[in-house]
Amino acid sequence: MWTVTCASGGAALGETPPLRGNGPWRAFEAQFEVPAQDCAAQWLVLRLPARIPAEQRIGGQAWFDAIKITRQRTSN
Repeated sequence: MWTVTCASGGAALGETPPLRGNGPWRAFEAQFEVPAQDCAAQWLVLRLPARIPAEQRIGGQAWFDAIKITRQRTSN
């Protein structure tokens, strides 16, 4: 899964659903909100959501292309 966190403090901002199995190229998205305070920079990280050591034993390949983060302005 892809996760977005604040670089300072590591507060979780959002994540994608876990990516599982085989399949053709497909689009995916996740929405998150960056706080106005205490989150001047963010990390985008691909991580394995293993809950126990046995789930850390994986194999395969994952390909990603044209990843982007798009700011959406709110109407306030």
